[in-house]
Amino acid sequence: MNSMPRTFRRCLCLVLVFCLFPATLLPQAQKPAGTPPSSAGGSIDPDPGWPREVSQGGAKLVYYQPQIDEWKEYRELTGDMAVSLTPAGGQPSLGVASLKASTMADLEKRIVVIKSIEIASARFPSADKATAESLDRLLRQLLPTPSMTISLDRVVAGLQRTKTSAKPVAVKTDPPRIFVSKRQAIMLLVDGEPVRAPVEKTEMEFVVNTNWDLFYDKKGKNNYLLTEKTWLSASALAGPWAVTGKLPDDLSKLPANQNWDDVKKAIPPTVSPTMRGPDVLFTEKPAELILFQGEPAYLKIP
Repeated sequence: MNSMPRTFRRCLCLVLVFCLFPATLLPQAQKPAGTPPSSAGGSIDPDPGWPREVSQGGAKLVYYQPQIDEWKEYRELTGDMAVSLTPAGGQPSLGVASLKASTMADLEKRIVVIKSIEIASARFPSADKATAESLDRLLRQLLPTPSMTISLDRVVAGLQRTKTSAKPVAVKTDPPRIFVSKRQAIMLLVDGEPVRAPVEKTEMEFVVNTNWDLFYDKKGKNNYLLTEKTWLSASALAGPWAVTGKLPDDLSKLPANQNWDDVKKAIPPTVSPTMRGPDVLFTEKPAELILFQGEPAYLKIP
């Protein structure tokens, strides 16, 4: 999301906001100037809700409630609109259109007619230049530019949201440590200091704050790590770790419950003279592991 243009991100956020909060929950509007003429039936079409959809010749446009930037003298409106545009036989593309329009409001019905809509610009961030130009032409063809209706409460709520200053939030952006291995390896993450819990009626403890089955033998002062069906041992969590065929007797006394079923299936361990376990990459902080099968193979990107 951080790589998207700011107005595009804001429009997509509005899609979520207005799906969650119906117009009836929005605040009451201030009285704008101007009222639109009534239709032949004596009233204006109400706000049919958002998003809205237009299909023509196999192409489809889904357009979302405009994000209002300014409503000048309650007559001239500018804003952005998130859209999803699917050409005939093609795939949908997300974009944002910047709009200019004039407005008329029915205060009794609390409906605003947005008319004479002009598309000032359209952006499709994921499309190349030629595709974006084609999508721009299709958007101008499908969007109902003569007029559309929208709830007055929605317009006013959008204006209030636009004028509300955003509060900065402190975000920690330290990059994680990156491990790279060209052979079989695992990342052993212990979140901070090891938190050990006793195993009932044994001299064994298991480490709670880790992503693997990790045990500590209080009597032998050694660590035992189960990776799939292979047992590794080390005197320190940072290693070095080595495949072991001998486990403390207390490991065979694990309680018979669901938590230890997979561990008990790997006891006693099976090892061969040539067996080599995975490399164990230990970390106390969040990290990532990039694992290659041998040397990296590079291909050019067309």
